[in-house]
Amino acid sequence: MKKLALMLITALLLTAATAEPTDKPTIFASKYNHLYILRPPEPLYIDDFDLPWGYVGLAYDGSYWWVVDYYDTVYQFDYGGDFVSSFTTPAPDPRGLGFDGEYLWISCEESEFDNVKVYQCALDGTPGPMGDFPAYGSAGLKFFQGNVLTLTYDNYVYFYSPDGTFIRNLEILPDGGYEQRTYAMADDDTYLWIIIYWGEPYEDSYVYKIDPDTGEYAGESVWAGSSVPFSGLAYADWTYTEVEAESLGKIKAFFREGGK
Repeated sequence: MKKLALMLITALLLTAATAEPTDKPTIFASKYNHLYILRPPEPLYIDDFDLPWGYVGLAYDGSYWWVVDYYDTVYQFDYGGDFVSSFTTPAPDPRGLGFDGEYLWISCEESEFDNVKVYQCALDGTPGPMGDFPAYGSAGLKFFQGNVLTLTYDNYVYFYSPDGTFIRNLEILPDGGYEQRTYAMADDDTYLWIIIYWGEPYEDSYVYKIDPDTGEYAGESVWAGSSVPFSGLAYADWTYTEVEAESLGKIKAFFREGGK
């Protein structure tokens, strides 16, 4: 079943390689056992797929995809759909996953109320040169412009230096109102992309492009559905190709048959 999930995502990428390239970004968002493909500034997600198990973190290192699941395991896979490696997270209850160009960063929940501990790991799972540190924000983690960022469910991003020194926090959509909740985070090296839910319980949700200095909306968003919240988000910074709806349908049909 794990191999099925890896192949499913890869099939989408490989099918895309046969069409005319574009410069639009792609965002992958996981919701328990479901993966959504988003293309800002399109107002809706373009497709979605069933996955056999849930992710709480997604990261891309330029060559490989990394995912961390609910069972304390980080997986690496390539574009051929082949499993490459895996390792156990440094602590139980992973909550976020990021990549800094050389190392992975993983946040694991320490207790209730958004408290986590952040770990740096080499790609084989061994500890990195930076020690672990306590942080605040169990809704997600990314490495952004030289800093470790953690996201809280109540609309704040916390900025830490790699050695764990607190730098600042940032309120997301400061004039948005008390009914908004933030659930997952990605970045494109310039802006943050954050899933925000409006209403209770999760009546509407969007992936918003956010100014990292002000927390304000930066002019692009994608509708991300309603109901169960997303728990993983990754921005794919590569030139990809348009995928015809017919091709997507064939991919879904293939994996439905293969998953029986």
